[in-house]
Amino acid sequence: MRILTSPMLVLLLLVGSVTMAAGDVSGPTPVTYSSADTGIESNTTEFDYYIGDGLYATVTANSFDKPKVDCEKKYKLKPEGFKKDIEVRAIWQSGRRPLAVLLLGLASRSKGKMAQLWKCHLREAGFHVLTFDSTFLPSFSKRSRHGVAGNVVEESKLVANLVAAFLKQGDARERVGSVGMVGISYGGTLALNTAKMSQEGRCPFPLDRVLAFSPPVRMKTAARKLDVFYRDRWNYTLAELADDLLGHKPVPRGQPVPFQASEMRAGIAAAFRLDLTDVIEFSDRFYKLELLPESRWGDNEYRRDVAGTWSFERFVSQMCFHYWKKAGKLETVDQLWAPGDLTRLLQDCPANVHVVIAEDDPLNDPGELARLKTILPSDKATYLPRGGHMGYNDTQWVRNRVSRLFE
Repeated sequence: MRILTSPMLVLLLLVGSVTMAAGDVSGPTPVTYSSADTGIESNTTEFDYYIGDGLYATVTANSFDKPKVDCEKKYKLKPEGFKKDIEVRAIWQSGRRPLAVLLLGLASRSKGKMAQLWKCHLREAGFHVLTFDSTFLPSFSKRSRHGVAGNVVEESKLVANLVAAFLKQGDARERVGSVGMVGISYGGTLALNTAKMSQEGRCPFPLDRVLAFSPPVRMKTAARKLDVFYRDRWNYTLAELADDLLGHKPVPRGQPVPFQASEMRAGIAAAFRLDLTDVIEFSDRFYKLELLPESRWGDNEYRRDVAGTWSFERFVSQMCFHYWKKAGKLETVDQLWAPGDLTRLLQDCPANVHVVIAEDDPLNDPGELARLKTILPSDKATYLPRGGHMGYNDTQWVRNRVSRLFE
């Protein structure tokens, strides 16, 4: 049973325990941003999100009704570096328009609820839209055969090659003007790494704009935080978490958060761990790593049970690094974490990027966020006063910001 659909979040990985407690969701009154306080255009509309608790915002990020996406066309592509064809989904507007490539969160699928919402945002903005399953999923790895998930640099290369293959299609050659990327959560980290590739002349197509929503400030910190959150998981059964959190709609403005912070941490961690368990079991079996024990009875559920005991940090350091070190690509585990560290990645910020992060995102460390603010130029980042991890994704503010992707 999945407790919270993982598209509501994104990839990743956190440090330290979160001390925020359940409280009033009313938060501060909405504010209007100007170029002086956010680095974005002065005509930005009011930020219309009221939940003032980062954990509750994160838990309710997927509480919207699933929108319907019409006129979506499927394509089978064989990009450079892929072993098998992979399916992508595109939405076409009339005439020649910019193409917005949507990069999804950690375990999101291109037909999932979160993907549908963001495709609607981009379609309503007037762009052609392209999306595909998260690079972290076994379904992607089966097609690419690129190796164990979690190597951001290698996955960014695959993303670039996939988009390049799509742009060679007849429809795209005739109808696509410029190309931009919108990444959410883990997808935001991939988009920023692709922007770095473009800046260095290593992207196989011109990348005009990149907009990253809620990329973790540091993946390693996010991993540690999720591992710490998981300690709260054992205070609740999966049934209890599902009954309370699955499908929960946010309470109205001014009413108190109906859950304890420990239950919200448990629900977030459990949702991520269910997806991670699938990735660990698949990676060990598919790439013949032999890091998980075989059951004497041939029962795959035994392997899954063992995989379920692995933390995010253990997965990166013992499975992901184990594979990529043998593949000859990496020498230290830090080389896996570094591309997911915005304080390193954006030291020399590409001119075409913009990052959006909520101040109360529970996957970030406040000190590391403060350091990022000293690194990123003011016109390259927006720091929202509230919104948690992608909790703000179904707001008019987001729709307005997405519509200005190519400005």
